[in-house]
Amino acid sequence: MWGDADTAIGGNRDRFPSTQLSLIEAAAGEPLALERVVALYWKPVYKFIRSKFHQDNEAAKHLTQGFFASALERDFFQRFDPSKAAFRTYLRLAVERFAANRHQAGNRQKRAFFSASHGRGSVWQYGVRQVSCDWRAFRQIPHFHVARSPSRLLSASS
Repeated sequence: MWGDADTAIGGNRDRFPSTQLSLIEAAAGEPLALERVVALYWKPVYKFIRSKFHQDNEAAKHLTQGFFASALERDFFQRFDPSKAAFRTYLRLAVERFAANRHQAGNRQKRAFFSASHGRGSVWQYGVRQVSCDWRAFRQIPHFHVARSPSRLLSASS
């Protein structure tokens, strides 16, 4: 993971720049100022994601692009209030929340869930792979709780 090279996108600025409040305020309404802010902060956000969340080059680029796309959709720069926090803090907290939400969304897709019952056994769907199992086997695992009736569990379509 750390053996892969960083991206050349965003230049060689890997530290968060000094905040220019006038530029941040202008980004709320001027497309050129907004473009400048994204250009200034793209690489530092990318490096922050790589180091904080231990992401490889491609995953960090994907998260960085996703963050800025989401920030533009949510009027992120317009909502910044310098009386509440420094822009760097505001930005880092937003990146952390965004990455955590993406991580949780990815985990939700990977979770196994009940999809159909076949006699004594059941079919669990895990991503695109299906696994047939017998409920009695799960009861033998310590600290594993099995619902009294597998039909009580949510189906994949719920």
